[in-house]
Amino acid sequence: MNIPLNRTIWSGVVALALVACGGGGSSAPSAPATNSGTPSTAAPTATGQTPVSQNTTPTDGTTAPTGTSPSTGGTPPTSTTPQANIVPVAFAGGAQNVGLGLVTVNGGGSSDANGDPITYAWTLTSKPAGSTAVLTTTTAVATSFTADMAGSYVVSLTVHDGKVSSSAASVTITVAAAAWQAQSTSKVFTALAPTTDDTVNPMRGYYRWRGQEKVTQVSPALDAYQRYRWKDLETGLGTYNFATVLSDLQTAKSQGRKFALRVQAMLGYDDGQVYIPSYVVNHASCLNGCGWWADYDAGTPGLTFVPDWNDPYLQQRASALLLALSTALGSQDDIAWIDIGMFGQWGEWALSSGINYATAPAGIVAATDASKREFVDMHLRAFPTRQMVMLAIYSRYNEVRYATTQQTIASKPVGMRIDCLGRGGFMNQWTHHPTEWATLQDVWKTAPFVAEYCQFPSGDPADTPLVAQQQVRDFHISTVGNGNIGDGSANSWASYTPTEQQQLIQVGREAGYRYRVDTANVGLTGSGLLSVSAVVRNDGNAPTYEPWEVLLELTNSLGNTVWSQTMVGDLKTNQGAGSIQSFSTTVQLPSQSTGDYTLKLIARDARRLSATPVRAPLRWTVAERTSDGGVDLASLRKN
Repeated sequence: MNIPLNRTIWSGVVALALVACGGGGSSAPSAPATNSGTPSTAAPTATGQTPVSQNTTPTDGTTAPTGTSPSTGGTPPTSTTPQANIVPVAFAGGAQNVGLGLVTVNGGGSSDANGDPITYAWTLTSKPAGSTAVLTTTTAVATSFTADMAGSYVVSLTVHDGKVSSSAASVTITVAAAAWQAQSTSKVFTALAPTTDDTVNPMRGYYRWRGQEKVTQVSPALDAYQRYRWKDLETGLGTYNFATVLSDLQTAKSQGRKFALRVQAMLGYDDGQVYIPSYVVNHASCLNGCGWWADYDAGTPGLTFVPDWNDPYLQQRASALLLALSTALGSQDDIAWIDIGMFGQWGEWALSSGINYATAPAGIVAATDASKREFVDMHLRAFPTRQMVMLAIYSRYNEVRYATTQQTIASKPVGMRIDCLGRGGFMNQWTHHPTEWATLQDVWKTAPFVAEYCQFPSGDPADTPLVAQQQVRDFHISTVGNGNIGDGSANSWASYTPTEQQQLIQVGREAGYRYRVDTANVGLTGSGLLSVSAVVRNDGNAPTYEPWEVLLELTNSLGNTVWSQTMVGDLKTNQGAGSIQSFSTTVQLPSQSTGDYTLKLIARDARRLSATPVRAPLRWTVAERTSDGGVDLASLRKN
């Protein structure tokens, strides 16, 4: 075959030769591409493929038909052309605007037109000066880093299909300065031992008893108690003199205390005194003189005046007195409790067996059940929203049960009181009557059990501080009068041995509630989303009976509270013996100035916006307690 030297051979041969020579070569990389958020749709470039004309013009002016052999003019021989490799395309995701914290970028949008599997190579190419951010991985389809400073972070990605690498793709993450420094904090608090814990709190431990605080305490009691004789409060028919009561109330308030009281219609025996107003005795409205002189001691007859408890006029005037006193006292928030008193010796609902009604004047008999019920009701009517307590003696079981579990006049549950704490066998009156006690044994769960001592000397074999301790434990007594001990003299405290003194101190430590923060967890995001959970434990023998709010408080570096949040929960339901209660909340912190803050957990008087005085914050019984009674949960930083 004669082929002119200037003729072009079929271009397919050239193409095959070029594929064989350049089949794995890579093209020169271009500048990195910045992703816009959508994978590229531009046609990829095949590697090693040089375009070749399929129609060539011979020098002699003739044209070789496309796809035919110039030597024969027919169909060229059949041959197989390998598929050209196409450069993969990297995609690092779209730009992000985020806050401080974890940032994730994903290269899942990268592609390879040939369907080859690809591998990933990430690089953190730029970050703010001072940042310590690093990628969690450089070879996975997605990676992340912790943005620890505000500013711009640039992450680049290249992918490889086993033959060639893609051009680099990059994504920019812009991190704004966070309002708060993110953190997660957990704390376990240290409980104070009950044998050494001298925490003083309201309505627990010792209360100030008629101007006395005999048992040594680290700080004064937060409740004060007094008693008043009817004749001193009403000097004439409807003429009331509450000056002493109101003065005692104001003194208690000025000392940060609440006030408790009892009104008495008689005291003890054989003193020759009348303790009801003189106008009442032998008043024309009395059925039988409204009282009589009883013979308590035959050796000194007729020296004990006993009111006629059944006389309607005496009952009417007693009720009027209590109503007037209630009005004079004013705000119920000032009152810790009021004894249901009036009736019996010292207003304690008991009369000595030495009072023999068989010797009483005609028409005067022992108090009927209806009359005793009326003396309870007159207190309930006068003080329907105040805390009251009823003397708990077995001989008055019906009245005690009525007042504490059956009455419907007062809105607050009525508690109980005993006035002979420490006397050996005194509470046998209840333990020896289990059926009756069963109806009263849970009263302490919703209303306080108050007590005071019977005087007992040092070394007494039956009446001792250890007996008092056991009574406090067994009957869930919350608060004890800090007086009426020893011989009642000014030096009665010093008359006890050091061991007895420590035992008396221990009575106050064990009486009532002992709330403590057990554990707490705090979480804060950079955007200021605060999550707090805390466990509060009551190691005492009774709950609190006053309204408290458990609060989160944020204080600044000057100690000023700039924000607070009430936690959901009621301490009154946490009844003691180690019972626990959980408090939790998630809340967005409001905007604050740059600086350092302390997050506190504190229990405050729920009536603090209206009450006078406001109770001091409840003091948690933990070693980490701050001077205001609360605990610090965490230190927070606003950037």
